[in-house]
Amino acid sequence: MPKRSRTAVIIAGIAILATLVLLGVQTWVSTARGTMAQFLVLHRAPDGRVFVPLEDSLYVESPTGESLEVIPLSRFGVQHVEGDFAVLSDDSILLKAGRARGKAPLQRCALKSGECRQLTVEGDSFLAGVAFRLTVDEPHQRIRVSDTAQHRLLLLDFEGRILRSQYEGCRYPSSMARVAEGEYLVSDTRQARIVRISGREDNFGEELGEFSIEGWSKQPGHTRPKGIAITGDGSRWLVLTDEDISHGELYRFSGEGGPAMSIPLPEGTDTMLPEALGDSVLLPDGGLYRIHRFALDGTRMPDFGSPELKARLSGLASRATTLELLFKGSYIGLLLVTLPMLVIALWLHRKAIASEERGSGPVESRIGDDEQYRNPKSQLRQLRGESLFQRRWLILASHDARRVGLLMGVLVLLTSTVPLMLVGVMVAQRPAGDEFWKPFAWLSGLLIAMLLFTTVCVFQSQKHERLSIDARGIRYVSLFSGPLAFLARLFPGWELAWQELERITLKKAVGGGLGGAWYYELQDRSGKKRRINALSWRLVGEDEAGPTLRDVSRFSAATLQAAIHKTHLHRQLAEHLPELTSPRAGAAGHG
Repeated sequence: MPKRSRTAVIIAGIAILATLVLLGVQTWVSTARGTMAQFLVLHRAPDGRVFVPLEDSLYVESPTGESLEVIPLSRFGVQHVEGDFAVLSDDSILLKAGRARGKAPLQRCALKSGECRQLTVEGDSFLAGVAFRLTVDEPHQRIRVSDTAQHRLLLLDFEGRILRSQYEGCRYPSSMARVAEGEYLVSDTRQARIVRISGREDNFGEELGEFSIEGWSKQPGHTRPKGIAITGDGSRWLVLTDEDISHGELYRFSGEGGPAMSIPLPEGTDTMLPEALGDSVLLPDGGLYRIHRFALDGTRMPDFGSPELKARLSGLASRATTLELLFKGSYIGLLLVTLPMLVIALWLHRKAIASEERGSGPVESRIGDDEQYRNPKSQLRQLRGESLFQRRWLILASHDARRVGLLMGVLVLLTSTVPLMLVGVMVAQRPAGDEFWKPFAWLSGLLIAMLLFTTVCVFQSQKHERLSIDARGIRYVSLFSGPLAFLARLFPGWELAWQELERITLKKAVGGGLGGAWYYELQDRSGKKRRINALSWRLVGEDEAGPTLRDVSRFSAATLQAAIHKTHLHRQLAEHLPELTSPRAGAAGHG
């Protein structure tokens, strides 16, 4: 093999390996991101304590930011808080039950003992998904739910029974806040508006008014209202997000449709749900892993939280930053490392081809004319009139076939695993609702089935002889044979006796500089034509039956034609049909 061609193969192999490693890094990072619970929500209890869920723990802080307790969420039988939660005045907590994602009932648990009771009754009980918000009315023993994914507002009793539901009007309602007795504000996220509804049982969900938030944000696309908080002085606080429901902006306004004041936030903030706390507003930030605190006039105050809570948030921020750097670095590596390496390998490959075209000479057969049947097994099969030739995958010498076979295996592995990696990335970056998993389960199954089918085809192609030539004629066995015989109609096998053949013509594609461009056209007496490759066959039991060709080699058409005339396949065909014709070396088609 020419030095440049060998170097090109090495560089291409390194590029493929680097691509696999970088894709593996992306998959691992995406999976690690998916396992990190999002920091989106915190709540104030009726007695003023602040509850902050972080991954597998629930931090309990005083109103002044002192650590009171850290409760493991395993006490309530959950891995992390999903959706929303609420703390009641009897020192109990409402949250979604269960450890697995998907729909599950609410449960009410004692904070101290961890004793839990699921809110399920006969009839229609609420099953929480991955996105919902709770607004608890303890004096009237009612729970109002913004069921975001189901586009509905619900009124529940304290047993979890659905008393009223409203499906009309809102699209992705994200938050609900009480503004007056029996009246609530709802953020209608998809329709970019704030709706005032009735919270009374007799006409729950009836729209009493609305106002638009269009023009509030100076950033294009920031028109999706999310969390609403109402403080003791009656001011309203609202987070507006972009089309992807991220990079929230905070606004303070006094009345419906009144002027809104933008509250500056640090760059990189990703927030959704503000929470009123006495004479201030808390804002959990899942982008920077901080809890911002603002006075009622919008003035920034020191971040909220005890040293223990801030240390945990800082650790999560460092982990998120590391994962983000790894993810971006893998993309940069794909663009700046593997792609240039492949370009260089292609350039060296083309240089090697050009060099061989200039220096190509006669191609000799590995097996001399007088050694055609030197193998005893081949002699016995020939005497019995059995097959003499079988197909090879590539036109390669034996020492090159092993190396290129390994390269082909790597390519098959790459093409079969990359789609599964991409599926893993997409799954890890999306919420895992029941309906979301179904198409990816089908897609993963389809990819695995395709990989198994390809594997069976490869083994079948090596196991069964494709071409047989004996005293009776020529027989071609379909690739789809053995266990794949039910697909033989796609590429059927065929058999021709010598007396049925009218003409055999050696043809070539335009140029004819590659061995794969040459083929025999077999025409029977009815005029039907079939093709067999001229160089991809060998004698059974021998390493090669045709000329020794290196991979990616190019030759002149005359050189290849002369080499084909020396092959055993050509001599066997000419023996049975002496009028075998060949094209002129400088012309396409046949002579």
